[in-house]
Amino acid sequence: MSNKELVVFSSIISAGLITPEEYISCCDEIILNEDEPSQLVMDISLLKDKDEAARRLLNETYDNFEENYPVPEAGFFEACSEYLKYQSNHISWEEFLRSAILIAEHGPCQCSANDFNRFLEAFVASGKSEILAKRQSEHLLGVFKEELEEVEFYRQMVAQRGLTSLSS
Repeated sequence: MSNKELVVFSSIISAGLITPEEYISCCDEIILNEDEPSQLVMDISLLKDKDEAARRLLNETYDNFEENYPVPEAGFFEACSEYLKYQSNHISWEEFLRSAILIAEHGPCQCSANDFNRFLEAFVASGKSEILAKRQSEHLLGVFKEELEEVEFYRQMVAQRGLTSLSS
């Protein structure tokens, strides 16, 4: 599994877009179908706590020094995962923006913490206008487009139990 795939999976597990039942089931399927499943798959199959599973994936990423490309910044995928939670009505627009501010404060992201904060201030000043929330979310949809497609691709792989990239 590439560092980028590890970071994407970590982000969507951490955000709760994939449940422990889903990733454990996928890992179990890989274990049953492969002669020598990776240690990572074995480890993840035993982790019922999503935060521990996300940490294990990130630890694997930072251990992959032999790869020819750098570890992607987790903030990009964490912000996208939070955006997907907003889109699926698991969190409000205000909760998304507050979460995105925290993510951007801890490292590189598509937008700066100040950008997200300006969105939040405008949203609150407008009386939490749904029209403004829609416009802001449409703007961010364009900003997040590439990463959202990747997150959704991996999320669908897990949903369909076609999670073959964990096994490599």
